Amino acid sequence: MKVVATILFVFFILINIVLFWPANLFFLNDDFVHIPLTEKGIFFQTNSIRPVHELLVRFDLLCWGRWAPGYHITALVLHFVVTCQVYQLAKTLSARQGNSNADTARKTALLSVLIFLSYAGYSESLAWIIGRGPILSAIFLLYSLQLSFQAGESRALINQLVGCLCFACALFSYEQALLVPPVLWLLCKKEKTVDSSSQVKYAQALCVVSAIYLVARQVQTSEIMGNYEAGNFRNFNLGILVANAGRFLSRLFINPASRTAYVIALFVLLVMLSTILMATAKRLKPVQRKMVFCGWMIVALLAPMLSLGISTNSFESGRFLYLPSIYLSISISSAAVYLSGSPGLSRMITGAVVFGIVAYWLTGKWEAASAYQAASRYALTSHLAVADHFKGQASVYVVDTLYQNYGGIPVFRSGYKEGISWLHPQIDTSKITILHLVNK
Repeated sequence: MKVVATILFVFFILINIVLFWPANLFFLNDDFVHIPLTEKGIFFQTNSIRPVHELLVRFDLLCWGRWAPGYHITALVLHFVVTCQVYQLAKTLSARQGNSNADTARKTALLSVLIFLSYAGYSESLAWIIGRGPILSAIFLLYSLQLSFQAGESRALINQLVGCLCFACALFSYEQALLVPPVLWLLCKKEKTVDSSSQVKYAQALCVVSAIYLVARQVQTSEIMGNYEAGNFRNFNLGILVANAGRFLSRLFINPASRTAYVIALFVLLVMLSTILMATAKRLKPVQRKMVFCGWMIVALLAPMLSLGISTNSFESGRFLYLPSIYLSISISSAAVYLSGSPGLSRMITGAVVFGIVAYWLTGKWEAASAYQAASRYALTSHLAVADHFKGQASVYVVDTLYQNYGGIPVFRSGYKEGISWLHPQIDTSKITILHLVNK
């Protein structure tokens, strides 16, 4: 079993490395804006406060300079750190909330990791440098949550202090986990275990950290919620918020596609989910607590993003799904492992369903990786064309058509001239004229 588990784990790791091979990726879109700002020591940018992530970018600048593949190496390393944490979290949840024995907990943890590594939705975080924020945030968040399960143990005070510090780092890397503490507090309040009172206090401490983050945001940006990330909340555009919620919930499961294909996939998904729930609802009661916990974590992590929304026909904004996908993977794995131990055809049917999910998501991941590689090639060749032109004595460079999106991936919506100035400081960008900005 251990040998098979190791082979599967290494195989799925290798799939991710091959799909997001660093040499095939480049800087994209506002990478060309934010990274140069960080190089200048500006850690608070465009009304966001993510200084911990900017420290990571600063580290990359020291290690890699302006060599794009190095930044993507860092992204993959961080992603694999999160993968190890997903294993540990799934194992802990299975033991504490799923009432599972050690063997079942290990199986659940391994399957959680394989599903997480196959997931297509978060591909943006692996292929877009500035989109790595959720990966870094996940490392701190998962460690903080892991410590919450140790809140009643002998080193409770130290664990709580370290956990609060980690959670603060998570928020100052990427603020998506802002609502996790109040949800965690409500879930802990309902628990009737020996450690529940300590966990409630820990959740309350994390709520204080969230409040401190909001105060820091108010001080730094003069607003708690900016118009970009919270405009639909501030204007109470209920219709848009409800529509965005539907898009998020469907994109959790469905790979981006054309409108017709997406609607068909959504219909199939709803039929499958309804059938599975009706057939297994009663049998899943032993793992219900764990699945409810994961479900509420997904809600807490998606809620802050509702105003922004997400695309259903491209992999743009997939970074919003990185953190929720952790709990989605654990939830699917928990149900699958439990049902596979039931008598009858459950093992065969469950195995077929899980295999189908993994194959479907891996197909989407390949499509996403291909799209980001094509976008990276376009960005790189565009920059090389400018550099080659100005090697001579030419005074003006005219770009007839510049793609803002390439294959649905943002490439030059912003940062075109800024990137040229950063990568080729000898070029005077005022001599560059762009005739047409289009999407492809």
